[in-house]
Amino acid sequence: MSHFSQYAPRPLEIIDTTLREGQQTSLLHDHHKYFFTRTDKEEILRALIIYGVKFVEFFAPVVSPQECDDFAALKAVRDSLITQKGYTFLLAHVRCHPSDVESAVHAGADGLNLYIGTSAESRAFNHGNELSALVAKARTLVEDVRRNHPHLILRFSGADAFRTREADLFRVYDEIAPWVDRLGLPDTVGVATPEGVASRIRALHERYPQMEFEGHFHNDRGFALVNALEAARRGARVGRPGPGIYEARTAGRHPRGWAQFRQRQFARAGRDVPEVSGHCGGDRQVVCPYLLPQRRQSRVAADHMPGGGRCCAGWRLTDD
Repeated sequence: MSHFSQYAPRPLEIIDTTLREGQQTSLLHDHHKYFFTRTDKEEILRALIIYGVKFVEFFAPVVSPQECDDFAALKAVRDSLITQKGYTFLLAHVRCHPSDVESAVHAGADGLNLYIGTSAESRAFNHGNELSALVAKARTLVEDVRRNHPHLILRFSGADAFRTREADLFRVYDEIAPWVDRLGLPDTVGVATPEGVASRIRALHERYPQMEFEGHFHNDRGFALVNALEAARRGARVGRPGPGIYEARTAGRHPRGWAQFRQRQFARAGRDVPEVSGHCGGDRQVVCPYLLPQRRQSRVAADHMPGGGRCCAGWRLTDD
């Protein structure tokens, strides 16, 4: 019998992604670090387990020999704390690709967080598969994993879910839902709004009433926290934050990181940072010297924004 079958889920579960997403954040550079050492990883995992996190996500071991070796060491850390804190599930973040799956299974992962891009943009510029081919590929792999490894926790996500048409997402999830424990809703490029999150979760609950849902929100525009809270309020029982409360990835993906990166760029060139205005909510305008030129953000009421009406890079909202 697997540990997961004996686990009594809590009303809200956190899948911490610090040891996967956290290794991609530009904020590491501010501390003159470019990767976590094994000692760093062991310290982070130990702290998460002691704090009470029961699900921790890692890169697929196929990513590198170092990740593979570190995964084995981190399992030992987890095992050393089972008597004190109970069992913690180590999950591998894997593409819908046999080599990713094989590496995670061989390493002894407790579960697989499978994903494949489902939006038109992902299909055109990422893996290049048409929707019908994508569905066949994903279902064949997931069905095979479930049949041969019934003890694994399986979650499937249509990456870039909030830019995926609802009908397309249903077409994929209809084929996958019978084989997995959870379906994910990743806001891969940070475009989700609280209203969009509520609408999408409502539609999924209606279509898959027995399924659990997992939210995963990026903080490109400062909405990760409010989106996560909205998802929990609407019944998504599992959340996947990154370092801190929200995800912070590379400088180009994280507004504050982008601001710092641009500031350093102009400082090195001996130039003043140009002021560029961008729209960020309703008819209000953000006066922010660090925004990407022409970067338009969706019409979300400023009242929803964390930071008391400031944009995600910390700059004030004006009515000018």
